Amino acid sequence: MFVFLFGGDMSLEKNIPSLNKSLIKGKKYFPEIVKSMGYKENFIFLGQLPHPENLLQTINVLLKPTRLNNPWGRDILEALSKGKPAISIGSYNKFVQTNYTGLLQKKYEPTEIANWLLEIQSNKSLQNKYSKECKKRIENFCNPAKVSAMLLNI
Repeated sequence: MFVFLFGGDMSLEKNIPSLNKSLIKGKKYFPEIVKSMGYKENFIFLGQLPHPENLLQTINVLLKPTRLNNPWGRDILEALSKGKPAISIGSYNKFVQTNYTGLLQKKYEPTEIANWLLEIQSNKSLQNKYSKECKKRIENFCNPAKVSAMLLNI
């Protein structure tokens, strides 16, 4: 069984293009939808967290299905630095890269995400491969000493 941990604001946005409008009728928060669909046991809603980076210790994968084509940011960089692969949407693959540090989709494909999660969950060596590459990617691109030395050379 998969359990999804959610941190942050749970308010629903009314402009989610692929969301069935009947699902959100009369609901203001995402947990209400989950409960109405019968998936309550698969979700834990944490709300706003004072130290969201602490949550990264407990997860296996970071899922950030952004609609803004920005597969980077503090959440992704911190997850990768802890060896946690990420799933996101966009075209920029310096950090999230399919088959190396997670799954990068050009557009949101939930079936592909589910299949990827099932594959990584059942394959310990693949989990280890991703974890090592995640940490290596952050070390190469975000290590202050390396980046400042590189800038000095320019």
